Amino acid sequence: MNNTLKEIIEMALSTNDEEAIQKVKEYAIQLRGDGNYNDASYLLSLIGSKETVGAANLYKSVNNKLLILEKEIIKENIYNKDNEDLNKLAEIINNKKNLRLLGNIRAIIYGKPGTGKTTFVNDLAHITKRELYSINASKLVSSLLGESQKNIDLLFKDILNNYKNSIFLIDELDSVIGSRDEVMNKEYHRMIGSFNLMLDKLLPETIIIAITNRIDMIDKATLRRFNIKMMLNEININKFKDNLFYIANQKNISFDNLLVNKLINLKTDHLNYALIEDCIVNCLLNSVSLEQSLFKILNITNNEILESTELSDKDKSKVLNISYSTFRRNKWNS
Repeated sequence: MNNTLKEIIEMALSTNDEEAIQKVKEYAIQLRGDGNYNDASYLLSLIGSKETVGAANLYKSVNNKLLILEKEIIKENIYNKDNEDLNKLAEIINNKKNLRLLGNIRAIIYGKPGTGKTTFVNDLAHITKRELYSINASKLVSSLLGESQKNIDLLFKDILNNYKNSIFLIDELDSVIGSRDEVMNKEYHRMIGSFNLMLDKLLPETIIIAITNRIDMIDKATLRRFNIKMMLNEININKFKDNLFYIANQKNISFDNLLVNKLINLKTDHLNYALIEDCIVNCLLNSVSLEQSLFKILNITNNEILESTELSDKDKSKVLNISYSTFRRNKWNS
């Protein structure tokens, strides 16, 4: 089906005329009978969205209060501006035609903890100038019979009311949607089914992004419903340093640039982006320098400092927070 025909059909459906909707439905059935399954599915999804739009209007309250979503404050600094995947995704979102052709974006970002998955979504919202709403797993899952399904219904209503110019983030997806291969009760099975049904009913141009550290724990039927899968599993050391220095300068935290670089290089295998905030908070709470904070947050031992060939005696005395003369005296007396 060419794009011109698609646009004509979309315009016809936008009138909400029952006869037009029926004609499109008949055409979709005909296409399916002819073996054009992709075009048939596309038209049927458009028809389904028309019915959902009607439901969305019923859900709208006068003041449009959020039922379960929380609005996030988008950070001003963009940490992943050179990330190819981020820029490709932003380009699709910013191009209405491409987004319409895709239908909607149901993305899942996975990888080990602290690799910048949440920050990636924040950057995407910043670049695309969209509102960012989040939902934590703990707000969906309940031990009470039927409550989890009700919470998913509330989430769907929130998404319907706010889907335009917004991005929806579901953190810790593995805590919400486990695998039905695992031993679990019928209530949990129903909750997974409700979540999958919600994904099927999303309006065109909706953007929902899920984050997980354990993609292997996600229900297989749920995974199939995500049309974009991205892995963030590596730490870019230069980006880690740039972000750390940027925030430290913003907070007026003193540091020795060369020494901080040496300390980070001692523990490159232990780095994750979450440590940046931990380090900055420790500086502010305990009034210590950045290098002294790194020494603590990265769990660097005294022996690692003393035995390092990269650190000078002055470096070592700074990190250990003792005077240079005392350090030298103790060194020669040991």
